[in-house]
Amino acid sequence: MNTWLLVANPDIYRIKEAVRDMPEFDWHKIPYTRRITTGDIVYIYSAAPDKTIVAKGKVVNSNVCGDLIDDSKFYVNENKKPVDNIGFFRIGAFKEFDAKEALSLSKLRQHGLKTTWSQKISGELLAYIESVS
Repeated sequence: MNTWLLVANPDIYRIKEAVRDMPEFDWHKIPYTRRITTGDIVYIYSAAPDKTIVAKGKVVNSNVCGDLIDDSKFYVNENKKPVDNIGFFRIGAFKEFDAKEALSLSKLRQHGLKTTWSQKISGELLAYIESVS
């Protein structure tokens, strides 16, 4: 099992509302995240203006063909909805976090975060996130 940091852009997708309102949703794979497997843990980081981790979830299916769950109401612009070039994985079992300074970009950087791209996390950064979440 691996742990990942996934980055959501609130200018495209209202991630906080989706986590709150849906038990599961499908996340578009990008080349790096296609290594995500069923059972992996994901922390979801909401980019600017939030700049914080907003939720923790679990990958319940790492090989979803097509975006099968209708979450269109969470897209800020329907034209930004991803096209299925690589596939999707399904995330569920969410734990929502209130806006916490402890999970902010500045704190994450202090504990080893180098970039705000989706990535596998471990070591000091993972230990820190788990200790405050």
